[in-house]
Amino acid sequence: MGDFVIRPMDVFDILRRHKAVMAASFTIAFSAVIILYVLAPRSYRSEAIIHIGVSYFQNPLIGDLISQTHDPGELRAEREKILKSALGVEFAERLGEKYKIFQTTKGDALYPVEIELFLKNLDIAPVTATQFSLKYKGRNPDVVDSIIHEAIDAVRTSMYERRVRMLEEFFAVLQDEIANTKGGAPLPGTNALTPGGDKRVAAEKVQIVAQINVLEKRLTDLQHAYSENHPSVQAMKNEIAELKDAERGGGLSAHLTKKRRIFRNGSSGSETVNIREDLRKQEHLLSISLEIEKKDPTMSSYVTLVKEPLFPKTPVFPKLKLFLLTALIMGIMAAVVSVAMAEFWSRAQMSPKKLAKEMGLELFGVVRLPS
Repeated sequence: MGDFVIRPMDVFDILRRHKAVMAASFTIAFSAVIILYVLAPRSYRSEAIIHIGVSYFQNPLIGDLISQTHDPGELRAEREKILKSALGVEFAERLGEKYKIFQTTKGDALYPVEIELFLKNLDIAPVTATQFSLKYKGRNPDVVDSIIHEAIDAVRTSMYERRVRMLEEFFAVLQDEIANTKGGAPLPGTNALTPGGDKRVAAEKVQIVAQINVLEKRLTDLQHAYSENHPSVQAMKNEIAELKDAERGGGLSAHLTKKRRIFRNGSSGSETVNIREDLRKQEHLLSISLEIEKKDPTMSSYVTLVKEPLFPKTPVFPKLKLFLLTALIMGIMAAVVSVAMAEFWSRAQMSPKKLAKEMGLELFGVVRLPS
């Protein structure tokens, strides 16, 4: 038995005979994919890139960062924590009710699922150590644009409240210390401050011990990443040493007062004990700083938009080019399969008379071979 060979002319002949089937199959498959594209729900996405400056974490009393560390990774984690806190479940519930996004109401079994889906569509991703991208994807372009702007406003509001609350707490500490130093009273943190001072100092020392444990763990992490002479390592060691001195001495209030004190004698360079005057100066500066912060609810000094969110005119799904390519591939595959099936069926149903006609010969008879 000789080898079976398919010649190009045979292929062209098959395509010619079944060109109607091939064209119909291609058209049906191509049209089906295009119809899916037309009927598919549109998804739109808007993006903004927000920058949070390191000055936001500045402690105005001691001129250093609140976290007492300059490690970029830790500061980035703190920024991400602020963003996720501002854009959490409460934000999702408020926006879902405002823009009628959810199909269920609070208390329904599927309500938490819709909250989770909303937060999944609101993506927070780091771009650099100080910059984060905010993306939201949804079905309605107007709602998508509104929600991304709402997210930016929510971040600014949350950071504003956090910053003002921190300054107010520092301000209250200052006022308390000023009240305790009237009339030549001893240093804040000593047992002679107020009735019950022993209990307060004991409680403050417990806080110091807890803070020392936290800082010692941070120091271990820093020593794994940096050398002993690195500024962050040295700063952490100094902070731990000061806290241990405070534990042995007057407690947390005395430690905070020491951190803020900047006194020098021009002739000898020794420290001058003038607590009340220094605290008054610090109170005045902090009061000004607090008033400035309260007049800037947008946090323009700390938060800037690297990339402004644009109105989403073009859907991210479905994409026309992708569907056209898919329709073309599906149409070709459908045409090939339909031609192969048509050829197989026509040969299976070929009668002697039809076969003779196809070959251009005259039929004289049929000879049945014995089985």
